[in-house]
Amino acid sequence: MGAVEKAIGEAHQRVVTILYDASNTVGPVFSKEKFFPVYEIRVGDELVRSHQDVDQAWRRDNRLAPVLGWGFLGMSVLLLAHGARRLRQRGA
Repeated sequence: MGAVEKAIGEAHQRVVTILYDASNTVGPVFSKEKFFPVYEIRVGDELVRSHQDVDQAWRRDNRLAPVLGWGFLGMSVLLLAHGARRLRQRGA
């Protein structure tokens, strides 16, 4: 992100080209804000962020979601089991 910000900030009179899909917007679940996923950025003839770089970043970020999901599920099961055991001990 820093490299992109620097390249755009130093563009001056050069043309900044951004490749995005205007029909695809994304945003936070409980917000009305919408954003466009950017696939490639160029400043003049210089490629700042390639489609391949963006794709790899998305894949890397999306690998974390299943890990977090399974972790939260596992912790929930453990907490429920612990609570159930405590309730049984009190009732006995």
